[in-house]
Amino acid sequence: MNAGDTFFLANRGVDEHLWFVLSEPLKDAEHVVIANFTTWRADKDQSCIVGPGEHSFIKHKSCVSFGDARIVTNTLLDQQLAAGVLRPHDPLGSPLLAKIRQCAADSRHMKTAVWQVLEDQQD
Repeated sequence: MNAGDTFFLANRGVDEHLWFVLSEPLKDAEHVVIANFTTWRADKDQSCIVGPGEHSFIKHKSCVSFGDARIVTNTLLDQQLAAGVLRPHDPLGSPLLAKIRQCAADSRHMKTAVWQVLEDQQD
């Protein structure tokens, strides 16, 4: 997968979150950061609020759940995509991907190891 690619976990049922590739797999395929969008609420991470029009999936005020971000391998993502475990969706546009990456630095919810992968990939 590539930075900005999005997907659903096929076995999640009705309560699905849209996940996306946040880091650059071409820079480090063994440490790929993925995160998801969730419906905005006052008790959620307010670091990155996203609204309708910023992505085709977003229909109401949402936010990035940096606390759920995790590190996987690009090989695992590709295998799960091929096996139908992941269902692809429209990729993030460059402006939204840049916004999310910039906001990640403000999140107090992202695990240190996850943030370190993003930090290591900055040019």
